[in-house]
Amino acid sequence: MKALNFALLIGGYALGQGAIFLAQTWLISRGNVGLVADFGMAFYVATLALLFVDFGSITYLARETAAIEGDEDRIKAIPRLYCTATVIRVIAALAVAIAGALVCMQIRPTPFLKSYLEYASPALFLWAFNGTGILDGLKRSGINGAANAAPFLISGMALFFVADAAPGTSGSVMGGSLCVGYLLAAAAQLVAIKQSGAPMTWAAPTRKELAQSAAMGFSALLTSLPGQLYFRFQLFASNHFIGKNGTGLLIYAKQVIIGFAQIIGFLRRIEFPDLVARLGRRPTRVLLEVAKSQKVGTAIAVASTIAMAIGGSAASLIWTDHLGVAGKAISLFSPVVVTSAVLLSLTQAITAQGQYRLAANMMIASTALAMLLTWGFSSLSPQLASFAAADIVANLVTIGVAAI
Repeated sequence: MKALNFALLIGGYALGQGAIFLAQTWLISRGNVGLVADFGMAFYVATLALLFVDFGSITYLARETAAIEGDEDRIKAIPRLYCTATVIRVIAALAVAIAGALVCMQIRPTPFLKSYLEYASPALFLWAFNGTGILDGLKRSGINGAANAAPFLISGMALFFVADAAPGTSGSVMGGSLCVGYLLAAAAQLVAIKQSGAPMTWAAPTRKELAQSAAMGFSALLTSLPGQLYFRFQLFASNHFIGKNGTGLLIYAKQVIIGFAQIIGFLRRIEFPDLVARLGRRPTRVLLEVAKSQKVGTAIAVASTIAMAIGGSAASLIWTDHLGVAGKAISLFSPVVVTSAVLLSLTQAITAQGQYRLAANMMIASTALAMLLTWGFSSLSPQLASFAAADIVANLVTIGVAAI
């Protein structure tokens, strides 16, 4: 089952992210780095909003579902867990939509961003009904991989058709593509949950259940939110220090980083239910248990870092145009993969024990440090290498503190 889940996760992710990566590579080869930057900024603003909507349910629903002993009891509990989380997520979607509208009124976004967010906004409410956490808890993470590929695959395909379109038109096409993708993803997940045997009927949550769900969700959200906010902060900082083309190259390099990180993250998600059970036995040597259970992911991280460093350097030697510069950017960020993988292992160990707040505090501190380093390094030396250095140093410091 683990092998199948991993294969489906990787296959779905490769299909979705691969489509975006190929489209971005094609755009960069044409010298259209500006569209890569415009799309990247809009896409990552939208996915940040969707992270708020999910409200940590990917993490805490996985844990709550996996922690229930007995398959029959677990299946019976799913409707109430899902409905309680969905009520919280619908409220979060409404809050995000209102906040987004108010912000757009104040900042006057570019034509591309404005059109993109308008056409992508229905995805906020569609994603409030996602079943990602439930499927992870049921050890069916592979289905998530196949379903969640849809927004990325459709967005990547759409990029090929808007290369020469006006900003407003291209923004609306790309935003609509994202919306359709998340509709397909959420629908596929609900079908998969029902096929698992869970009676997907309405189970009205109590006030106590809503309060508990909101508290757990918020704590779980804070473990992933800092890193997501940090990347968006990096985009703002790069736009300020190294301009639009530099931001496009940063997005392109980060796309590769995210790709490898997601592969490792998928493996961690598959291992998560077992990690919950292992650490639930209260071992005295937690770090050793984590290292044993997640050694495959760590090995993949090391191999990915080496592959990026060699591949990026080779590209910078083969091509002297925009693709060569993009290859150099990829090699600069290669160490981020392995340092992020180790940090994720430590964070998951804490989360698996239900200590959401501790994990959140650790990630908040790490993100704050990374932001300070990014701004400081970029002020002294405004180039892509400064952004890579900030990532690596912040990860290493956090790993050192967490291990102690």
